[in-house]
Amino acid sequence: MTSVSPVTGHASPGGPGPRRPLHRFLFGLGLGLLAVTVPGDRVPVRRLDRAFAAHAAARHPVVAAALAQVSPDAVLIMGNSHAELAGAGALACGPLVNAGLAGAQAAEITAFLAGLPVTRPARLGILIVGTNDILRTATPLSSAARARFSAEVAASLARLGGQTRSLRVAAVPPIGRDAVGKRDPAAVAVYSEILRGLCRAPTCRFVDPFAVLRADEPGLARPGALSDTVHLADYPAMLNALDLCPAERQRPPGSEASASGVSR
Repeated sequence: MTSVSPVTGHASPGGPGPRRPLHRFLFGLGLGLLAVTVPGDRVPVRRLDRAFAAHAAARHPVVAAALAQVSPDAVLIMGNSHAELAGAGALACGPLVNAGLAGAQAAEITAFLAGLPVTRPARLGILIVGTNDILRTATPLSSAARARFSAEVAASLARLGGQTRSLRVAAVPPIGRDAVGKRDPAAVAVYSEILRGLCRAPTCRFVDPFAVLRADEPGLARPGALSDTVHLADYPAMLNALDLCPAERQRPPGSEASASGVSR
């Protein structure tokens, strides 16, 4: 089991299980990060801290095992702590497979999933990213940072497109007022628009499952929406807002529509 720190957004591994050697994992992750850098990039590269590296190494075999069991009717959720905290289990229309990595930025998500192929494409893929990319230390509103984020997400979508039959990309969630010293709330809308522009129909749909959580002040969450400075108080509500199951499959069992097996 893992627990996500409400302060850092990182998760701490717990329980026994096979682990890929940490230095080998970090070497592979570093190569993945280099692969999606932008020529002439002047954005400071975040040094992987020990807590995040340990959690990524612990999550690697867990996610690998989950991806090996992906079924054609599965929903695959990927991204940062908002994805990981969404959990896994059974939806009304099939299994929810969790490949989230708490604390990850866009490039780290791509690198993390690079060595984890899906045995068969999932029906739907969900990508939630951006909260860890708007750190003030990365000057997120600079043209270089925005270009880098765009390139990194484009790389993620290119990879994920081959692992799912359709994609849904979420807007960047709002942050708490106490997170403003570390993250730039003005970047929430800017990075959400970058995500919208990268997600093109008919195979990709941009959604905002956090719309009702947003305060009038740009980038900030309304009171009670979060459990800490960045994490949501209600992740089941987020999954519901993502509209993961076709309407036909949400009808009571025995109805003509639910028996038809229609999917999208």
